[in-house]
Amino acid sequence: MLLWIAVKLLKGEEEGDIAANSNLMGAIKTIIIADLVMSLDNVVAVAGAANGNILLIILGLVISIPLIIWGSQILMTIMEKFPIIVMIGAGLLGYTAGEMILKDKAVGHVLEGINHTLHFAIPIILAILVIIIGKFSEHLAKEKGTVGAR
Repeated sequence: MLLWIAVKLLKGEEEGDIAANSNLMGAIKTIIIADLVMSLDNVVAVAGAANGNILLIILGLVISIPLIIWGSQILMTIMEKFPIIVMIGAGLLGYTAGEMILKDKAVGHVLEGINHTLHFAIPIILAILVIIIGKFSEHLAKEKGTVGAR
């Protein structure tokens, strides 16, 4: 799943059913809903770290949600200015997927039994493969878009 997400990241596909709005309040509402939905993992982490303490949960959410909203805006600005960051991030996801495969009790044991160098090679190969497939898919999507516009 992580490999698929990494390739889609480079392909430049956007998903979601949040409707676009032309007025300011609608746009703000869309941004807030999207940021809240995307920060669900943060909410779970705060709840887990609070260990059932309601005050800590509320305080953690009050602090973390604005940080996520502002942080995501800053990160988007940086990624638009330096698109290589997206490629590095996708490669890192591919590398992480390789590490996760190797740490799987069934699959990792079989792969390391074949050759011990696979422990180093698989994450690197998956990182490179994600970048190649993602960039190739992005290229095909752009070609398809320009062909349809003619």
